[in-house]
Formats: sequence, structure tokens, C-alpha cells
Amino acid sequence: MLSTILDVILLLLSPLVDFVNYFKIIKFKTKGKISRILILLIFLVTVFEEIVTDLIAFPPLDALATIIEMGLLILVCSRSKKDYRMLLTGALIIGIIDLGNNIVVSFLGKLFDMSAEISTVIYICLCLLSYVYIRYYAKKINKLISGRNKNILLNSAIYLYISSIIAYIIASIEKTLSTALVILIGILIIQGVYTIVNVKISVRTSKNILNEAEQNYLKKQNAQLQRNNNQLKEYANSLEKDEDRLRRFKHDYRNILNSLKISAQKEDSKVLIKQLDEYTKEHFDSDALSKFKDVNHIHDELVKSIIITKLSKMFNNGIKYRFSCEKDINAFPFLSSSEHMDVVRILGITFDNAIEATKKEKDPKIEAMLYQNNGNLEFIIRNSLAKEINKNEVFQMGHTTKENHSGIGLNNVLKIVEKYPNNMMVDINTEAGWFTFNLVIFK
Repeated sequence: MLSTILDVILLLLSPLVDFVNYFKIIKFKTKGKISRILILLIFLVTVFEEIVTDLIAFPPLDALATIIEMGLLILVCSRSKKDYRMLLTGALIIGIIDLGNNIVVSFLGKLFDMSAEISTVIYICLCLLSYVYIRYYAKKINKLISGRNKNILLNSAIYLYISSIIAYIIASIEKTLSTALVILIGILIIQGVYTIVNVKISVRTSKNILNEAEQNYLKKQNAQLQRNNNQLKEYANSLEKDEDRLRRFKHDYRNILNSLKISAQKEDSKVLIKQLDEYTKEHFDSDALSKFKDVNHIHDELVKSIIITKLSKMFNNGIKYRFSCEKDINAFPFLSSSEHMDVVRILGITFDNAIEATKKEKDPKIEAMLYQNNGNLEFIIRNSLAKEINKNEVFQMGHTTKENHSGIGLNNVLKIVEKYPNNMMVDINTEAGWFTFNLVIFK
């Protein structure tokens, strides 16, 4: 009677624990009647399989039943659109635990010549222990099997599961505790430990590599942010200097008028002109004053920042340039934040392309303009051109007229614009010694 009760408990408990453990590992939650009905049907099928395998007592059939159970679970959980590798790895882990319990019970039964009732009790205890273990480590296991190293874990789980099936079949066939069986169990344990250690080392190595790559990326980002910050500070300082110049000019304005009156009365106009010329040279630097001209009319931080960065780069490289944005632009016609970023990318690429194109010219010139008309935003940039180029080739991948240059900038621009066929238009012109790029963003 006791033996029958224990068998029934084990018959229901074993698949139930497998189901619960698997759902915890993959973080699967049953939603809807269909999922619950399917899970109940799979549970009943699994119980039926347990009964059949107990009656037939054929180890390979028991292993096959476990594979069928895992396959059905994966099939149901795949409806949640989770990664199949995670689902398969989770199922293999449950299968390994199940086979491990069977091997332990078989080994102990042969070692101590235990009765069927005691073996069943041990198996029940092992099922409960596996439930406690999975419940405690479910989050960590899920993080591993769904993370960057899921392929490593999947391959290791497949290897360990196949080894466990072979060991379980041999352990079940052997009637007594032979030397071969002890060696086999020992090899299996060593393989299991080796696999776990190998996975940990691989995960740690991969994590260190990713951390190093992430640190390098963050350093580059911080360096770029620092450069942008310095350029914005330079812009602010430039505005302050311009304001100081204007304040000093206002202060000296009356004195200049008085000098003008006196000089006019003496009819010494040449002296007056010379004084004014010297005063202008001393107090005004026309290049510095126009360094960030009209940028204050751009009321979008990202667009303003990229333009300030490129204007500063042209100024420092000694390129003659002129930027124009005469009227305030407050409402930019961007459909989304991604388009916003893409437009900033286009501005950066076209400025860089113009700067690179004029590097070796004797008298490099760049002109850029940003304006808004009826809600449409238009950006034009052109650079002086030493030699004629075929405008039909400039957007092709790899095409460049510059030395040691990959020639992918304008090709990238074209790919970005193609994402917004109804909202962006690009045109280029290579006439009259200028390369002109024109971008229109429609309202």
C-alpha cells in the first residue's frame, strides 16, 4: 500500500516539478485558456509516458519520453515568441536534472541494495531539492541562457545531456554496481564539473572582453563629449568677447564722434581715417566676429551643436567659410527622434566631406546655409572644387576624390535619406567650380 502511494506521488510530482522549474527558468507565464489547456494536456501526456515507461522498464524508452516531454514544452512556450535557443537550453537543463536524479537513485540503489520504497522516497526528495534549487537560482540561470553567451551554454547543455542519457541507460541496464559503472559515473561527474567550469570561464572571459570594449567605447564617447563641450564653451566665450567689444565700442562712441567733429573742423580727414582704421584693427577681429555668425538663430540643441562643432573645425583649419541662418528656426519638421538624429548625422557627414575635399586646395572655401520656407527646412553646403567630378558617381560606395579616404560618407547620406522617401530630398551640383549639396526636409 505504501509503495503504491509513493509511486503515485512520484508519478505526479516528477512532471509537475519539471514543468514549474522550466517555466521559472524561461520566465514563462500562462496567458489565456488555450495555453492552460495545452499545458494540462502535455502534463497528462507526460504522466501517461511515466506510467508506460514504468511498466515496460526499458531505459532508452524512458530517455525518449523525456525528450518528447521537453519538445512539447518548447512547442507550447514558443507561442510566447521567446528565443528558441533559450527555450531549448532551459529544456536541456531540466532534462539533465531529471536524468541526474535517475542516475543518483540507480547508483545508490545498487550501492546500498535499497528497497523500491526507499528509492522512491529518495527520488521524491531529489525532485523537491531540484525545485528549491531552481527557485533560488532561476533569475541567474535565465540571465545566462538569454544573454550574450547563450550559444556557449546551448552547446554545453547539448553535450552534457547526451552524456547523461548514455550514463543513465548504462546505469539502468547494469544489475550490480560494477567497476565499469563506477568509472562511468565518475567520468560523468568529471564531465559535468568540467562543463560547468568551462562555461563559467567562457562567460567570464566574454564579460571581460565586453567590459573592456565598453570601457573603450565610453572613453571615446567621453572624449567626444569633452571636445563638444569645449567647442560650446568656445562659442559662449566668443559671444562674451563680442559683447565686450560692442560694450567698449559703445563706450568710445561719443569720443569718436567728438574726434570726428574736431577733425572735420580742422579738415584733417586723413588723420581721422587713419585713427578709425587703427581703432578698428585694435578692437575688432572680423574673422572672429563671424566665426559663429547666425548660429544663435537655430533653436535646436542637437542641430546647433553639430554646426558649432564643424564651424569651429573649419576656423581652426584655416578654411575660409561663411555660414548663414538669417531668420530664427524654431519648429523643425522632424517626424521622430530617429529622424532628428539622422538629420544631425547628415549635417556632420556633409560638413566633414566638404572639409576633407578642401584640405589640399590653395584657397579653400566653404559656404553653408540653413533656412526655413513654408515649414520646409533646407540645408545647402558647397565647397570649392579644384577639379570636375562626375555627380552621378559621388553617392556610390567607395567613390572618393580624396587620398586615403574610404568614400562612404555620401553613400551613408543616401541610405539615410532613403529611409524617409516622402519627407527628404537630396540634390547635388558640380558646376562653376563648386560642389553643392542640397537637402530639403518637407513639413
